[in-house]
Amino acid sequence: MDELKPATTRSGTVKSLPHERNFGFIREDVSKEDIFFHKDELIDTEMQDLELGDRVVFFVTREAGGYNKGELKCIEVCKDHA
Repeated sequence: MDELKPATTRSGTVKSLPHERNFGFIREDVSKEDIFFHKDELIDTEMQDLELGDRVVFFVTREAGGYNKGELKCIEVCKDHA
């Protein structure tokens, strides 16, 4: 079984949010990279509570192996209440 590499904390804004599909994309602040997330990764919020442009804090890791080796994987997303 492939293991995930250590997670790092990032921040960004919700860029795309097709609610009916239960996923979205976050535009990361520093790299400007778009990062996929699934509703199962949401912490203390629900999909219907997110809106385009909302600030979020999230944890990502890079896949260690398998089909998505090297790709960023979002593992937790929470709304930034700062």
